[in-house]
Amino acid sequence: MSVESLQVESICGLTFALPVPRVPQTEEEVAALWADAPEHWRSPALNAGRLLEVLAYIDKHPDRWNQEFYACQTVGCMGGWTVALHQEVDIALLPLALNMNGQGAASVPALAQELLGLTAVQVPFLFGFLQVYDPAIATRRHPTFDELVDRVRMVTGVDYRARHVDPPADVIALPGRDLAMTAAQELVGAAA
Repeated sequence: MSVESLQVESICGLTFALPVPRVPQTEEEVAALWADAPEHWRSPALNAGRLLEVLAYIDKHPDRWNQEFYACQTVGCMGGWTVALHQEVDIALLPLALNMNGQGAASVPALAQELLGLTAVQVPFLFGFLQVYDPAIATRRHPTFDELVDRVRMVTGVDYRARHVDPPADVIALPGRDLAMTAAQELVGAAA
């Protein structure tokens, strides 16, 4: 990773040059960073099975995946789908269910991190993977599923293409809702 210098002036008027790592901007820079990543960046507790199930679900339902939203209507990001699939919560009711459990929607990345066994270094590279610069159109765009799979392989070492995984059942049909989900569904039904 390249390091840039940030000029900081103290309250005494002294100027210091602080080294600041430059955030990778391209997929090539991300790949180079993770190729030389220290071992502690990778998780020994990674739950590859759950990660593959989430990718299989997104692969089967690409219209229900958007990296920019944890949960919005019937669409979710990789972290949102991790929580929805493995907590048996309908993605449309995920924010409401988490609020009723006392957690709140801001807890989606933390819950997904725990469920997948990711390190704090891996989380922003996976859940913060919102856009890709496309030189063909000279702008940023949403990543493709193949780009997500490549990013997962770079960051975790898990290769979705090398393994066959059946996706979990559609979350709309998941049995066994918890108490928060039942209450959330009743609230939605009462409002209709």
